Amino acid sequence: MQLINSQGITMLAGYSTIASTGWIVVTQSPLQATLEPLFGIMQKVLLRTLPVACAVFLFIWFFARSISRPLQQLADKATTLNSPTVSREIESINSWYVESHGLKQAMLIGVQLLQNQIGELKRDAETDPLTGASNRRALQLTLKQQIYIGRAFSVLALDIDFFKRVNDTYGHKVGDDVLKQLTKVMTHFSKAGDMVSRTGGEEFVILLKNERLEMALALAEQLRTAVANEPFELVGNITVSIGIAHWSPEKPQTIETLLALADQALYKAKEQGRNRCVIANDLS
Repeated sequence: MQLINSQGITMLAGYSTIASTGWIVVTQSPLQATLEPLFGIMQKVLLRTLPVACAVFLFIWFFARSISRPLQQLADKATTLNSPTVSREIESINSWYVESHGLKQAMLIGVQLLQNQIGELKRDAETDPLTGASNRRALQLTLKQQIYIGRAFSVLALDIDFFKRVNDTYGHKVGDDVLKQLTKVMTHFSKAGDMVSRTGGEEFVILLKNERLEMALALAEQLRTAVANEPFELVGNITVSIGIAHWSPEKPQTIETLLALADQALYKAKEQGRNRCVIANDLS
């Protein structure tokens, strides 16, 4: 037990009984003197084990960081799965152990599926379901991009002449087939980067990127002639009227004005007898 002796010193005391005599032997030792060697031993042990403990701590910290780093990087990329570059960013992560590698592969598969679905939804939202051409929404977006870039381009507003007769005579199924085949003809005459879009029942707009007005007129004439010579099943031959409008940074116009000019040129072509091309700038 711990006690204080008659001199006020804190002592550690213990006793034992001698069985043969019945005597009790009591020993006392100052607390400070008893613990002093123990403190010295503890200090030596601490000084000798501290470097090893630091080395072990550093190793554990480095190893834990190496394990958690790819997981943290993968977690960060999980918040940007809709980014077009996320697949490359995930692929560049060093997933050096089996579990992180498996998680990385699962995320890459998930990203691919997600981006495929986003692509399909985008195509559905910007594609005419009957002909496969772009729709009015896609045309508007592309025209905005062209105007933002500031490069000259032309648009062809195209309409099938007397298309109502086709539907009335042969039915809407044949009319739909005519629209599909016409779309293929227009696509054939379009270059990479151009856009064929269906904006109404039998109305189409072709965006010709980086084309001068003269080149746009020449292509429109080639297209008109090709359509007139194209055989359509049951229907035979059809003709189209085309209105042409041009946009340039020197004479900028709004999208609405540009399309309105192309429509006016198209109506002028119909007034002049159909199966012809008219340039919007030639309108009187």
